[in-house]
Amino acid sequence: MHPDATVSDPVGDEPVPSLVEWVFDRRRMENWIAWLRCGFDLHPTDACVSYLLRADSAPEEAQVFVNGERVGTISQTPYRLDVTNYVALEYNELAFRVEWNAAGRFEGLRLEAVPCA
Repeated sequence: MHPDATVSDPVGDEPVPSLVEWVFDRRRMENWIAWLRCGFDLHPTDACVSYLLRADSAPEEAQVFVNGERVGTISQTPYRLDVTNYVALEYNELAFRVEWNAAGRFEGLRLEAVPCA
């Protein structure tokens, strides 16, 4: 989570600000891979919550990693993935592996805490 961000309500969205507006430089050589990483903290809540990673837009076929484990591939947007079993209290790392020729950019990237079913 961004150091200046606070979460007062355990159910809601947590923006992942460092990846939201990134775009790729098309002047680069072919056949490279970009790794985009962002660290964030999750704090204990009184309520039972599940965590959903959401993206309104993202580079096509971006691979999603949480705490070093591959958890999915973004094949179409808007995108939603339950990452509850991959996150931990305290520090976490979200990463994306993006191919050099992927079309698109990250927009509306957030971690949403929703009440347990």
